[in-house]
Amino acid sequence: MTLKNNRQRNSNVELLKLFAILGIIIYHLSAPYTYTSSGLDLNLSTLDLHIWVLQFFRYFGQIGNAIFIFCSGYYLIVLDFSLKKALKLILETLFYSYFFLVLLAIIARQEITLDILLHGLFPIQYDSNWYINSYIFIYIFSPIINQFFRSISQKKYFIIVIVLLLLFSVLPLSLFFSYGYFTSGPFNFFIIYVVAGYIRFYKPKILNKNSFDVLLIALGFLMIIFYIVIVNLLGAKFNIAAFNDKVLSWSGFVLLPCVLISVGLFCAVIKLPEKNNAIVNKASSTSLGVLLIHHDFIVRGVFLPFIFHTIFNHISYDFLIPIIIGSSIAILLVCVVIDILRQKLLGKAFNKLADLIYALLSKLAHKVTNKIGFKKEENQ
Repeated sequence: MTLKNNRQRNSNVELLKLFAILGIIIYHLSAPYTYTSSGLDLNLSTLDLHIWVLQFFRYFGQIGNAIFIFCSGYYLIVLDFSLKKALKLILETLFYSYFFLVLLAIIARQEITLDILLHGLFPIQYDSNWYINSYIFIYIFSPIINQFFRSISQKKYFIIVIVLLLLFSVLPLSLFFSYGYFTSGPFNFFIIYVVAGYIRFYKPKILNKNSFDVLLIALGFLMIIFYIVIVNLLGAKFNIAAFNDKVLSWSGFVLLPCVLISVGLFCAVIKLPEKNNAIVNKASSTSLGVLLIHHDFIVRGVFLPFIFHTIFNHISYDFLIPIIIGSSIAILLVCVVIDILRQKLLGKAFNKLADLIYALLSKLAHKVTNKIGFKKEENQ
């Protein structure tokens, strides 16, 4: 069950990934830092319908995370591991982090605090972008993970999926087990990865039905809407203290509503006749770059708050919803263009640098293994 790493892209899936990233951007732009001057906390219950929409936006990003991870897992579970690919991703992470650190120091002329400096210089170690860190972690260990799930029976794989979903997708839905009780990015990434792998390996017949896809999507969205409405009413209208600050408790991407939506949407899209649209594929090839740019520690912590506070000071928070939607689309387009330019101008340099690092690591590994006496095994 292996595929070549240069698989042809299915534009339907690539377009779904772009919509997932748009949802993630909407999520980040509806974060509390966007409107701190109003003292708004979206986790608090309220009867303001305007706020209900913003709370729903906060779930968009988690749905986007689930979809994007599911797409990644569906293909990675059968791909051969490439150390050079992992090295390139690390280099891209460092490039954007250093780029925005320099931009902050030169153009913005802002004082660089120790916290900003450390996050900028060591983005992986300081977890400046949890998704990229989780992706790198899972990808590095994917040969072991993939081999394990290939080696076990379908029955055992199914049991593992059910147990993981019960423990980390279903039980945390209880208010007594708020999502905050376990928030390991790599582990939650792993859960979606495992679910995607099961569907890729065994293609359950029930998922061949379009009606079942619709049911999963509808059920996931209805659960989210129902939860937002009920918790807001119980907390704000009936003044039940236990529900005052639980509106976003179901917003984890590994929780059942997001898992249902991601599985339903992906299975619906994958059944469509395959298309190969060069524009969509090119835009989607920047997906990880877009995540690196807009979720960079300095971008989300300095640049975006400054831009949005400036906008809202001149307009009004009354236009927050259309501003978030419009800005999210604009940011997605800008990030796509930036990463395409990086690929065009620096793509070959990144490849050569990754090759150089790989060669050096290979020589080092060769010397160490020979000295220790381990048997050398060539594998990229």
